[in-house]
Amino acid sequence: MAFQNNTLQSGKEYTLSQIFSSNHKIIIPDLQRDYCWGDRAWNKDVDKYTELVSGFLESLIESYKENAAKDLTLGLIYGYESPKYHIQLCDGQQRITTLFLILGIVNRKTENHFQNNLISAEELNSDRSPYLQYAVRESTLYFLSDLVCEYFLKSENQISFSMIENSPWFFSDYNLDSSIKSMLSAIATIEDVFDKSIEINFKQFGYFILNKLQLLYYDMGNRMQGEETFVIINTTGEPLSASENLKPIIIGNIVDEQKRKITSDEWEEREEWFWQNKTKEEATSDDSINQFFIWYWQVRLLQEKSWKNKTGYPLNPRELFTKKPKTDEENEENPETERWEESIQTITIHKYFKAFQKLINLSKDEKFVSVLKTIKNESISVSWFRNADLHVVLPLIAYLEKFPEANLFYEFTRRIRKNHFDEKRRRGNNVDWRHIIQIIEFSKAEEEVLVFKTKSNGTIEFKSISNVELKEWFTEDEQFKNSLKKQYKSEIEKWEDHIDLMGNLSPLWEANTSRENSYGNLKAIYDNFELLYNSYNEKEAMGNPILSNYIRFYRVLVEEDVRIGHIDRTSGMLGTWFSWKSNNDTAYLKYLKISDFITLFSIEKENLLNEIKHRLRKNFVKDNFVISSANYSANLHLKCWLFLKTLQAEKYNVLLSHYDGNGIASYFDNKRNKLNSELDFSLANSICGYGIKSGFGAGNEIRYASDYWGSQHCFDTPISNFITKEEFVSRENKPIQYEKVEMINNEIQELLNNFYSEDNLII
Repeated sequence: MAFQNNTLQSGKEYTLSQIFSSNHKIIIPDLQRDYCWGDRAWNKDVDKYTELVSGFLESLIESYKENAAKDLTLGLIYGYESPKYHIQLCDGQQRITTLFLILGIVNRKTENHFQNNLISAEELNSDRSPYLQYAVRESTLYFLSDLVCEYFLKSENQISFSMIENSPWFFSDYNLDSSIKSMLSAIATIEDVFDKSIEINFKQFGYFILNKLQLLYYDMGNRMQGEETFVIINTTGEPLSASENLKPIIIGNIVDEQKRKITSDEWEEREEWFWQNKTKEEATSDDSINQFFIWYWQVRLLQEKSWKNKTGYPLNPRELFTKKPKTDEENEENPETERWEESIQTITIHKYFKAFQKLINLSKDEKFVSVLKTIKNESISVSWFRNADLHVVLPLIAYLEKFPEANLFYEFTRRIRKNHFDEKRRRGNNVDWRHIIQIIEFSKAEEEVLVFKTKSNGTIEFKSISNVELKEWFTEDEQFKNSLKKQYKSEIEKWEDHIDLMGNLSPLWEANTSRENSYGNLKAIYDNFELLYNSYNEKEAMGNPILSNYIRFYRVLVEEDVRIGHIDRTSGMLGTWFSWKSNNDTAYLKYLKISDFITLFSIEKENLLNEIKHRLRKNFVKDNFVISSANYSANLHLKCWLFLKTLQAEKYNVLLSHYDGNGIASYFDNKRNKLNSELDFSLANSICGYGIKSGFGAGNEIRYASDYWGSQHCFDTPISNFITKEEFVSRENKPIQYEKVEMINNEIQELLNNFYSEDNLII
């Protein structure tokens, strides 16, 4: 790369061979701090005093050994030209100085092979001014000149490092200069690292340092802006942020003055907007700006990560703006490179910013808020989207970039929500965000996006993504809903908003197998679904307690693998969860895929209870209740116990408790469940309670009712109320009377006879 008018061009990358050459100088101006990388300082990460030079040099040697032919970018340097050919450095001093010192030592080891990159022949024979000069103070300026001419250009046989301070050119004032002292420490470290390096070819390493290390230059324009940058860096104690690093790349190479001003104004607009929309906890808007550029490239490349040797890494916006990414079929993702040239254009960037800005503005509307909060119930803001999944935020941005009028954006947002829950709840029909973005791109109008058929558009070819199946976007579920929404939009959207459905009405269509998908039929099915769902809402269930009890027990049977099992941090017992509900737990939502339960949605409301009873009689026969020590299992004990409690609650017309605790439990050892240890095990001679987890001084035991002992709505008290709490507590010392166990048995038999003799009443 040639210099234009011997000046570094803003936004371009340069090697050290280009920086330390020709007739220009790199000046460390008086506004800069001292050089300090050679100093030892306390490093809290390793809990000891360290310097930075050794780690820096060792990483360079490692990169050289791994691939000496590969270019390596070392970040940005900021400066301005004044006077001509003199680059006043505002940021990058420590790296540039350390690299210059490394080059000087390499030159000594190669008999002046790199002399012309330390000082020009003309300067060597006149003013002796090297390519790097310190204007921080006069002593540092003279020292660098002496260091180059009297040490770096001398062989190791002529002068050693230990001789420097006793040399005639080393003035006593040099010992008072902080930068000089740090440079000497750095040189000692560099020579020590080189001495320990095995099998390093210093000529090749010098070539690597000069021609393969690259620095991105940003022209600050003048001293005033340079000083402002210096203040930013040194006030925060940090280098410029990722967003500030992008600015010179995006703006720096625009030659047209008017276009440059427009682009600069757009940048300021973005910075101001992100600043206004940062959280109270954030000191700057840098993270939000950087996240926006990551999103931007994810959308443009249709790629979540960058890849190297089959390993994924976060996208680096700075690299993507400076170098066109390459494809490698061995990786899981490959970038959409055909649009790269368009993607680095400022007009494209600003269109996506406007799309995201509109997304935030639209999200203030209560309609959008209600939809988005079902995904994550937090205040909708830039921060909300930063924490959202890619399959939510990226399609929304892409949609608004393509269709800024956003006439159907609310409908599209609802589809994205459904797709989100398809993925989170593993419903099996979620469309990958990269495919959704392509759907948007392929569509000529907003209406086309919503009804786009991904699997029957034969003329359209989607970008192939490794291990990601192209799924149907306009599914049968969407087609049915689309037809009904023409007349019943608000009603269908209400169904979609149900917390267990979240856009997916497939269980309703599945329940409606024998009738047409008319609104009337489907409304009856939805009403039944909601009635059954409300069995798990204690307040709602009070209006129909018996149905609620039976529904909850029926689900224990049809979802046995979910609702009966091990209780965490316990042993020796089995648990069951009679009233458990967790709307975002895939195990809880399994009921929407179980045909034995879904078919209940289509039963006439007045016949629901009888239908459930009929199924129970058919699938859980009376003989199951004959349990003894010989055929005992905790699983069967729990099922029979819950069933008996359901029957007893019906007898007394009460709503069974919705409290599951850690789990309604039964011991594996049937003896521990007995009321009377001297009698054989039976349902009458048993009890279930609540499992107690280990920890905090308790655990691995089942506890029983205290305040509610004998209450018919409780699970942790015996069938009926023939036994008092006092009798139960003292049962080990004074066994419960046989007669009372027999009274319980008679109660159980009455409940069972009444239930199983009713079968002739079922339709």
